[in-house]
Amino acid sequence: MALIELIWNALDADAKKIAVILTPNGLSGLDSIQIEDDGTGIPPEEFDSGFGQLGDSWKRRSERTKVLGRALHGKKGIGRYRALSLGGRVIWNTRFEVDGQVLQYEIAFDAGDRRTVTATDPAPSSDRPGTIVTISDPSPKLETLEFDAVKPELTEHFALYLRQYPNVELRYDGAVVNPAELISRTTDIPFDFMTEDGQLAPQTLTVIEWRVPLERALFLCSRDGFSLRETVAGIQAPGLQFTAYLRSELLEKLEAQDAIEIELGDLGKLLELTREKLREYSASRQAEQAAEQVEEWKQEEIYPYEGIANDAVEVAKRQVFDVVAQNVEKYLPDFKGSKKKSKQFTFNLLRQAIETSPSSLRKILEEVIGLPKEKRDQLATLLEKTSLVSIINASKIVSDRLEFIQGLKSMLYDSPYRDKLLERKQLQRLVAENTWLFGDEYLLMNDDESLLNVLKKHLGNGGYVIDEGLIDFTEDVTFEGGGTGIVDLALTSEPPADENLPGTVLGKTLPRSGVDPVHNLVIELKRPSQKITPAVLKEVRDYAFAIARDERFHSVPAKWTFWALSNAISEQAQEEAMVKNLPPGVVYQSGIVAGRNYEYTVIAKTWAQVLDQATQRLNFFRTHIGYSPSFSQGREYLNAVYRKFIPVEAQTSGDSATLVEIK
Repeated sequence: MALIELIWNALDADAKKIAVILTPNGLSGLDSIQIEDDGTGIPPEEFDSGFGQLGDSWKRRSERTKVLGRALHGKKGIGRYRALSLGGRVIWNTRFEVDGQVLQYEIAFDAGDRRTVTATDPAPSSDRPGTIVTISDPSPKLETLEFDAVKPELTEHFALYLRQYPNVELRYDGAVVNPAELISRTTDIPFDFMTEDGQLAPQTLTVIEWRVPLERALFLCSRDGFSLRETVAGIQAPGLQFTAYLRSELLEKLEAQDAIEIELGDLGKLLELTREKLREYSASRQAEQAAEQVEEWKQEEIYPYEGIANDAVEVAKRQVFDVVAQNVEKYLPDFKGSKKKSKQFTFNLLRQAIETSPSSLRKILEEVIGLPKEKRDQLATLLEKTSLVSIINASKIVSDRLEFIQGLKSMLYDSPYRDKLLERKQLQRLVAENTWLFGDEYLLMNDDESLLNVLKKHLGNGGYVIDEGLIDFTEDVTFEGGGTGIVDLALTSEPPADENLPGTVLGKTLPRSGVDPVHNLVIELKRPSQKITPAVLKEVRDYAFAIARDERFHSVPAKWTFWALSNAISEQAQEEAMVKNLPPGVVYQSGIVAGRNYEYTVIAKTWAQVLDQATQRLNFFRTHIGYSPSFSQGREYLNAVYRKFIPVEAQTSGDSATLVEIK
């Protein structure tokens, strides 16, 4: 909107008062539009840079306004050209001060000759500095410019600025633009973004909720809140009217590089992360609104649930009910005025339909409750896209994993469990049942089998035909110097040929093209009290070298990663894990060897790193189900599901949730 650019120009000239004046022509149209301000004006020395060449604005060489030191908005010098979209002729009557004297002159633009700008000679003036922009012959294409029509858009664009500089007054056709009248809530969400070159870029996402309907939008802004670009919010947020403002120095740099429109690289990833933050905000606000509504229903004694939800399944049931019930109350005008028994009947019917027969929900909403068709279809489709059972199961998986992480942390770090946790009989068993800790793309290929079987399973999983006469599987893969190895866990990104094999853990397969190699992860587990030492690293490197030099493996395209995993890494092992030009933790990275089409990496890992990464992968879902289990809840989960794989000291007595006292 060109009018908005002209207002920004006035603010950049240190104006404290700005007035947009509409002059009618008596024929239900406009005779002229004026933007009047009390800023510093346009000195002649700025005329060439301000009007001579497009994009050569003096603001490009400045960061702050000249007098008040306020942040600058426009730096490309295009606002004056946009003014011609409002009318056929634009005149700047500007007054500026020099050596204590105020001088005045005019600058004129004509739509008929956009290449020519005329200016009069400066002459003394008795008025104070300022500028009046007059747009004559307003464009007939302009929609109504009445205050009520443009107020939301003006408020949306200037809300952050007027909040930052409260002494600025903006009037439009005699009425003050006051964002506070339309704002219902303002929230600042700080977060960090890691750029592709490894730099941490602080971001601030300001979300303003409005009291009036506004199309949701996302503004990419400077740190001071000036809009550099407007884009769609890009999220579903029923019931929320908001505008989001993302502010950061990174966006300023992208604007300076003319890359603010290119949604690739850093900007593409930043927008994706920003919209994830908006989804989290939307979910949080809807939960708050639902909680307020539920409390009202409880006071009326019509809410069909009693007490507090004590598990993820019960929470999921209530959340689905709350969403449906809120819409029913909103779109049934007679519901609030209904008798208590009628409301109770409606809610009990909804609960029964949601929990036992989602397919019948549409009919109940239509024939019994009388919900409008549009909202009826919307709600019914919500539960037809995925069953309530699926919603509950998904929530249960997330809550179980969160509890497992907390329980495993307790086993690994808390006394007395860490000293009693056995490597093979307990820790290995727990991990083998939960390979999602390392990423859902990995599948359990081998558990405590010889390296020979690692190769054999790998060949089978890769789709190769195993011909005992051509490939020798009669001898173990041996280390240099003799001896064979036992691999604690071997995970692969290829699904096994037989998905019903006992002990096979199924997961998501990595999306890849047919030419990409299979990625295998081999893990050497150590008990919590056993640090990763140089000897342990040598043991793991022996695994890698044994596979690397085995001639039976040379024709199999694959990528192997070997981990040494424990609670801590000794100082000497840490030194070995700090190899120049390799990421931290990498002990060895194979080079390119002619005739070999695979590679392998040896890495020293701690449980803290693994569990932190697993927790981060679950954070989005944890936020949405609103569940953060404690260590005691984690131990209770391990007792219920993996009792035989945890130390006796951590096991509970019978069905009790109280830990056995250790004396």
